[in-house]
Amino acid sequence: MNCLETKIIDATGPLKPLILNAILNLYKKGINRISARELKAECYDLDSTKDWNARLPAICNGMRNVIECGWKIVSEDRNFNDFTIKLFEKHKSLKDFLEINNTKSFKNIFKETKEREELNNNPPIKKDFQNLKKLDWSKIKDKNRKKLLIIGCSSSKQPGGNLNSYTNYDFGELLENHRKLRLEYYKTLFNSSPDYFEENLEKYRKSLTNNKILEAYKRYNGDFYTNDLRALYKRANEEYNFSILILSGLYGLLDFKDYIKDYHLEIKKGGRTGNDWNNDDIENTILLFNKENKIEDEDIFYCISDSYKNALKPKDNWNNLWVGNDRGKNSAKLLAQFISEVLIS
Repeated sequence: MNCLETKIIDATGPLKPLILNAILNLYKKGINRISARELKAECYDLDSTKDWNARLPAICNGMRNVIECGWKIVSEDRNFNDFTIKLFEKHKSLKDFLEINNTKSFKNIFKETKEREELNNNPPIKKDFQNLKKLDWSKIKDKNRKKLLIIGCSSSKQPGGNLNSYTNYDFGELLENHRKLRLEYYKTLFNSSPDYFEENLEKYRKSLTNNKILEAYKRYNGDFYTNDLRALYKRANEEYNFSILILSGLYGLLDFKDYIKDYHLEIKKGGRTGNDWNNDDIENTILLFNKENKIEDEDIFYCISDSYKNALKPKDNWNNLWVGNDRGKNSAKLLAQFISEVLIS
């Protein structure tokens, strides 16, 4: 994974992820020398609701943050606009970077990463890692056998997206009604609880009506949506007959390739008495999905925290890939180990 992409995944706060994404966007356009003025314009393209003119110091700090990724400061400026960085890493264009990485098979790329070495030598929790070995791998690796993986969404999301026409998976009327209830409640929060959105109120309000949508697994960010895991999800789905469903605060349930807007609504954020969001709707939709796709209980795997379990209500004979009470990092590592084992012939 590119050093800059890793920094984006690890970035926190309201501005830093956007600024780093703007640097990456310019890099993808072949621009290896970036001024604060150019970066400010790119930030406006990503999120025009923020006053980036007043945030030039933050933009420059974001530029300083990528020095360890091969960039160097080539021009200081007290007024910030002409503060400039230049890329001096070995591969000086995105084209070079992609050409080099595309010459390797996915299996070799994954084996060469430190994360893979850590998973092999220092599994997240020894007991959980050993449990993977007890699974019936001949069935899991059977490309003709239908399987299901269920994961949670993420509070952190990638900005942007642009599409005028798309078709999402049709889960049926039950989930459609569930989504309408959540959307109606979500809209009320903009007036009743503006503090819930912190300084991103206008950004999320605007996102309801614009056409900036991304596939769910690309929109979500964080431990379960690193670039490595996104690639794993895609290959498991396309090559090993894995359906991948995501539990979502706004949408209830998503196919991982469904196109979605940028939003902020937790799965546990309830607008009805006792936080009851008719989670039976989600449970029953998944059961119907399994029936229609002829997926057996032994072929269902889930990796979700307790807040999502309340919506999923998994059966006892489904396979739990969550690691203890950990906050997610080790569970994401175990999930990556599980899928990578699926992909190794």
